[in-house]
Amino acid sequence: AGDRNLRWLLSAKMVHLVAVAFAGSSMAFFTLRVLKLPDTYLSLFIIASSIAIFASAGPLAALSRRIGKQNTYTLSVVVYSATQITWLYAPVGESAFAIIVRGLLMGVAGSGMMLIAQSLLSDVMADDRAKHGIAREGVYAGLYTTIEKFSYAFGIAIVGFALGAAGYIEGNVTGTDQPQSALNVIRWSVSIIPAGLAAVAALLMHQVRPSTEMTPRL
Repeated sequence: AGDRNLRWLLSAKMVHLVAVAFAGSSMAFFTLRVLKLPDTYLSLFIIASSIAIFASAGPLAALSRRIGKQNTYTLSVVVYSATQITWLYAPVGESAFAIIVRGLLMGVAGSGMMLIAQSLLSDVMADDRAKHGIAREGVYAGLYTTIEKFSYAFGIAIVGFALGAAGYIEGNVTGTDQPQSALNVIRWSVSIIPAGLAAVAALLMHQVRPSTEMTPRL
């Protein structure tokens, strides 16, 4: 059962991080090339997200104790996916206020997904130790870390390949005109693709059912 839980957890984490890689690696292209905004707007988004991540950790841990870890993860995915979808309709010259609001929502949602996934890993390791009497935390943690690194790199590689196939013109010149196909790939990479992948991750995460549940660690 422990191995089964680990497989589901690693699968969910892999899909989640591919989603994050899609959105993260495309965001700078999106704000500059698609929304035609200066880099300061991207900085506002990152700052808002970072503040929300740190500020929401405590409340999210409390929420998970109240409604359960799986439900907290699902709620985080709903917020994450809904926020990502809004990028699909973001107009050229989007306001700073809208960028900041999205950053705050993304920070809260991302914090919830990361916190619950890490907490469930502890549960899976404790469950495995209780059932089999063998401490395999090092192996589990190693696999988890490997999946993290591989998934993010894999997601970035796919984005790069897709941009190349869509005819993206490389270069740092802000005024460079990009083909519509490349602009479409960029917009999809920060909206419907990560939103869909996050939904899949939530479905996979609901298959993780350790009998031992620990308090989320901040």
